[in-house]
This record gives sequence, C-alpha cells and structure tokens, in this order.
Amino acid sequence: MSVLMFWKTIPILIAQFLRRPGQVSHPIPVRFVSSRVGGANAFPGGGAGAPARTDLENRLDAIQALLISDLNTMVRALAAVVRNSHKQAPRPTQVPDLDAVLHGVWLGPSDSQTLLRKGNVLAATRDHTWDDQYRGHLPTAKAVHFQATGNVAGLKAMIESQRRAIALVGKARNAAQLIASGMRKVFNQAQKGNRPADETIARHVLDGLPKLSIMEMTEFSFVSGVNAADIWPFVHGEPAKIDYRRVFDLAVFAGCLARGEPTILRWDLVRYYIAHRATPNIRNRRKRALYPNTARVHKAIEWTLARVDHAYNIHAFTGQLVLSGQPGTHKVFRVAPCAA
Repeated sequence: MSVLMFWKTIPILIAQFLRRPGQVSHPIPVRFVSSRVGGANAFPGGGAGAPARTDLENRLDAIQALLISDLNTMVRALAAVVRNSHKQAPRPTQVPDLDAVLHGVWLGPSDSQTLLRKGNVLAATRDHTWDDQYRGHLPTAKAVHFQATGNVAGLKAMIESQRRAIALVGKARNAAQLIASGMRKVFNQAQKGNRPADETIARHVLDGLPKLSIMEMTEFSFVSGVNAADIWPFVHGEPAKIDYRRVFDLAVFAGCLARGEPTILRWDLVRYYIAHRATPNIRNRRKRALYPNTARVHKAIEWTLARVDHAYNIHAFTGQLVLSGQPGTHKVFRVAPCAA
C-alpha cells in the first residue's frame, strides 16, 4: 500500500485552543515543510545510540548556546565593573555570576554549562570571521566597551535583553523537540497499519507546545533569525487571512539588521511592507471583525519596524526599496560600519 493510499486525505491539524465548537470555521491549515524541520527524513532520528534530533533542534541548540556565551561575556564585564567599584564603596555589592543570572530562565534540554562550552566555540569562530569594520556591532565588543566606560546601566540592560532572548529560544527548542517526538509517535502508529485520527495527530504534535503570544513569536524571530512559524505551525497563516509567516520573516530581517549582519530583503517582503505602510489591515473593519488577531499582528509589525528604524532609519530604508518589489528581485541591507 502506498503512503498516499494509506493516508487518503491530508490530516487537518487544529491546535487544542481552536478545537472548541465554533472556533474552526476558518481554520488556518498546519503545514510541515520537511526542509524547515530537518530534511526529508527528519523524524526517524539517528542510528543506534545517536540522539534523535532534527536539524531544526540542532540549529536552535546552537543559537541558544551562542546567546549564553555572549551573556557570560556581559555578566563577566558587569562583575568586573562591580569589583572595581568595591574599592570605593563602603559596603560591597554582590558580584553577579552566570548561574545567578540564568536562574529561572527557560532553557532547552541541554544544561547551561554544556551550552556555554558549545557557545564559546561558536562565539570564537564568529568573532574571528566577523568583518573588521563591523566588530563594534558584536555583543562581545559592546560588553567590553561598557566595561571600559563603567556603564553599569548599559550592561544590565544588555543582560536583561539577553535573558529574555535565551528564554524565548529555550521555549522554541523544547517545542521543536516535542513536534519531532510527536511525529515519531504518529509514524510508529502508521507503520503498524493504523492511520491515526486527525485529532490524535494534532494531540501528539501540537498540544504540548509552549504557548507564546504573537508578540513573543515576533520577538523570538527577531532574536534568533528563525521564523516562528517553522516551530509553531498553527500560525503559518495565509495571505488572504493573516500572513503570519511574512510577519515573522520581517522580524527575522530586522533582527539580522540590528545585529549588524548583511541580510536579504526579498521582493515579496518588500511588497508586504509597502502594503502595510499604505493600507494597514488595522484600518480594515471587515478583517478586524473576522480575525481578532489583526490588532496584535499590527502591534507586532509596528514593533518590528521600530527596530528597523532604530538600526537603519526607516525613511532611508523605505527610499531604497524602489524597484525591489518585482518578482525574483531582492536587496541586501546592512547597517553602517562601526569600528570596535
């Protein structure tokens, strides 16, 4: 029996919070794209004794490891400033350390010390290969600069922002693991000749995912460079309804820009951005009535564009989009060089 004959119909997967009566009249279909979750053979796992991890899980693990390595640099810089202040202060304050800063932060399945060791290697490679003219944009360079100037407020702000980024990536890392584990359960059942019911598949694959708001998913896409819809597939979206994927793609672009990385803006995102600037959906009464998330999505897009403005200047950015909205075209953006 072929796989197509076995499945007969494509499973209609509805997240638990949408399976209530009256909530599925306009379902957003869940899409699993094999290239985005680890390749065509993503879910069977590795060989005997090998960890059953998809490429997406490994990518998120590396992202969190790098974030923790950078956080450690920030914490050590703050500790150095605090220790130096002890020489003048009559009552010494507590010197921060990484374990204390990470207390209560949601990590993935790897522990902080394992992630730190891995992240240190990744950070060293990144810093070594980084363009000399852009070294000032590196978080490690910023932390060293704040240490040299005794900028406690700046270091504390960096640390708090980094903690939030690590927590968001940790939730995504656990979500990716749950999806892969759920899909393996589905395939194991299918191999026994039983076609799982759609609701059973949804329960295995979707119901245990950490719950994030649209704003949190946008922040996650911004800090990680990974589209949140690749991990929370029930917010893939549709252009005629709410195009969540492009919302998160725009956040990925803004995050790369803010980190000083060269990043491509595709023609479809150019058109999406221009359409939002000209006639945002928040002004469309019908869409507001049909799709309650319209206001939340509008807030997320505006938050993203504020980050673009801070990194690049929104007027200069908009002015460079001329002739970039034709199919197949794209433009590479990067912030101005910043010497270390």
